[in-house]
Amino acid sequence: MTTSDDQKNAQADLETIVVQEEPDGDREISTQEAADLLNMTRPTVVKLCEEGAIPFRKITTHRRLWLSDVLNYCEKQRQVAKEALDDISDITYELGLYDQTPEDVEVAMRELRKIRKGS
Repeated sequence: MTTSDDQKNAQADLETIVVQEEPDGDREISTQEAADLLNMTRPTVVKLCEEGAIPFRKITTHRRLWLSDVLNYCEKQRQVAKEALDDISDITYELGLYDQTPEDVEVAMRELRKIRKGS
C-alpha cells in the first residue's frame, strides 16, 4: 500500500469516527481511535501520552485525546521523517551514489555509519 493510500485510509477513518465535538470544532477521541489514525497500536499511543508526546486527559481509567493534538503529532512525525529522508538524499548525493547499485549504496552507508560512530 502506498503513502497516498494510507492517507486516504486515514482520512476515511477520520470521517467514520463518532466522537464528542466541541464548540470550536475540535473533537475528543479515544486512544484506540488515535491508534487507528496513526497506524500504530493502542499501547504505543498510551506510551506516547504518558511520555508527554500527545496531550490527554483522563476520565476515571480512560484517556481522551483531542483530535487536533493527534493530528499535530502526526504532522510533526511526518516532518521528522521528511528531514531524515532529505538527509539521506543529501548524503547519497555527496557520496556520488546516485548512479550506483543498491548493494553499493548499502555498503557505502554502512561505512559512513562506522565513520560517524568513530569505529
